[in-house]
Amino acid sequence: MKFLSLKLFTVLLVTVMACQSDQNDTLLSIEEDLTSEARISPSSDFPGKVPADLSFWDVVLHPQDHSWEDLDDYFRNDLPKHKGEEYYSNLESVLFSHLIGQFNIDREADLETVLFYTKRQFQRDFLAEPELFVRCLERLDEDGYSPRFLAPYVIGVHDRLMKTISEMDDPDAYLVKHGHKYHTLEQFEAELKERLNMSEED
Repeated sequence: MKFLSLKLFTVLLVTVMACQSDQNDTLLSIEEDLTSEARISPSSDFPGKVPADLSFWDVVLHPQDHSWEDLDDYFRNDLPKHKGEEYYSNLESVLFSHLIGQFNIDREADLETVLFYTKRQFQRDFLAEPELFVRCLERLDEDGYSPRFLAPYVIGVHDRLMKTISEMDDPDAYLVKHGHKYHTLEQFEAELKERLNMSEED
């Protein structure tokens, strides 16, 4: 009986440790995704890890108690206070990820807000999650902004991304691993150019 109890305890212990390991791997994967810009950019503009004690974490960790307006307020009023910190650019990137990917501002926010974040993403030299940028462009497109208005945004971002990637130590290896992130951007750009060509022919 003691042997069976010991065996059962061992099995349970291994199971718990395996679950904990899987959870840690998942958290590491999430953190790597959110900080990919800091790790892969050839520029020294993205060296910093976002501090864990910043107040916006309470918003993203307890979304049931908050709304996109709370994170928008942090972006507009608190983010500028970190200007000059080594983690500033990565903090901005993480905020984009949560504003669009978690709180869905491309659907939940007013058009003026979506345009604001479209322009802020456009101003960056590198976007770790270009599909979030496309989501904002799609909202603008649906609400009546013309292909001629949107084209400079999508083409400009795509060209800068490709330039940044080409300057990496091993751009081919990066594209093999992360190239899927750019399919949505490239598809939206191709469709936009086609619509522009059609409008010029009419």
